Amino acid sequence: MIESSEIAPTSWTSRLRSLASAGDHRRALLLYIYSLRSPSPPPDATAVPSILLSCAALALPCAAAQLHSRCRSSGCLYDARVLTALITSYSRLSLLPISGQLFAELSSSTLLPIPSLIALHNSIISAYASHSLNPLPLFLSMRRTSIPFNPVTILALLPSIPLSAPQFHALNLKSGTFSPSISNCFLSVYSKVGDVDLARQVFDEMPHSREVISWNAMISGYAQNGHCGRVLDLYREMERSAGVKPDPVTLVGVLSACANLGARSVGRDIDRYICENSMFSKNMFLKNALINMYSRCGDLERAREVFDGMLERSVVTWTAIIAGYGMHGHGEVAVQMFDRMLCDGIRPDGVLMVSVLSACSHAGLTEKGLEYFFGMEKVYGVVLRPEHYACVVDLLGRAGRLRDAWELIRDNANGA
Repeated sequence: MIESSEIAPTSWTSRLRSLASAGDHRRALLLYIYSLRSPSPPPDATAVPSILLSCAALALPCAAAQLHSRCRSSGCLYDARVLTALITSYSRLSLLPISGQLFAELSSSTLLPIPSLIALHNSIISAYASHSLNPLPLFLSMRRTSIPFNPVTILALLPSIPLSAPQFHALNLKSGTFSPSISNCFLSVYSKVGDVDLARQVFDEMPHSREVISWNAMISGYAQNGHCGRVLDLYREMERSAGVKPDPVTLVGVLSACANLGARSVGRDIDRYICENSMFSKNMFLKNALINMYSRCGDLERAREVFDGMLERSVVTWTAIIAGYGMHGHGEVAVQMFDRMLCDGIRPDGVLMVSVLSACSHAGLTEKGLEYFFGMEKVYGVVLRPEHYACVVDLLGRAGRLRDAWELIRDNANGA
């Protein structure tokens, strides 16, 4: 048996980092405390970032502060990795003011090397962005003091200020800091603000081979902005592209476009591809997307086959099949499926209740729909929202009960 006095600092460090990266933060922290009390040399500075992040994961601000003090006394405070971990940990502990104080203290220090200054600015920018604060002044300060930025800076900064994407795009082109992750970030941000043409330009001009994540980002951008036809065009282009295969994220996006366009033939091809690929055949997200696609395209028989073949179902699965039956006038079957779901122990959410109420409305099941509506909060624990009131107004209107519909609107005008 190896005595603790024989354990080298690097061995402590590797064990600590391994535990922390595996999410076993409690054991990592206990081992760190034990290592400090043992007669062997303590772990080196490279272990500190892992332990700091474990403190944040365990919500232990006092432990993080003690580590901060130890870093200061041991002289490893100026290490780039330690600085990043300290600011990140304080941010995750909702102690952003302490992160700001640490940044203010060290950003003016003449002892910090350039790599540590860059890491310091990157981590505080990321902390501000994660708390929905504008990090742009921090970046401008970085530029004024001639501290260089790197891809990590842009990745931390850009998602929180999407409207400034064109300026940063030009800055990156000038500085030559483009990388696959940077390109994907610009692509996603342009899509987020609705400029899919600029997103496609970034996609087409990528100076490196496009990986599946880039294809997925572009497909998602088109889908989010309602360009379903362009989703299918890009998917066909991806199929012709050498060296890249669609993954579940790709296929979910394309199936959603098929559902919106009624492109059942493309969806059926994807269904066959999923069945032939053992890695995909049990993926719940893909199965849910298939049920939604077939339902929207009117093929309820195949939608039910996919549903019945699933070993595990989520509330999204039930929503897809119930909505499918409801939109095609099979309200009785939709209600039966809802009751079956409740027997299986699945709790409904607000989205599913919209599908149930809509199914009752289209099938003329007025009393059943009202029963569900008035029992939503008390029986199912679902908060009533405007979309639920809209479904019931439609339900009553279709039944010719216009006075009841008007009274529901009048009585809940403020609440809904």
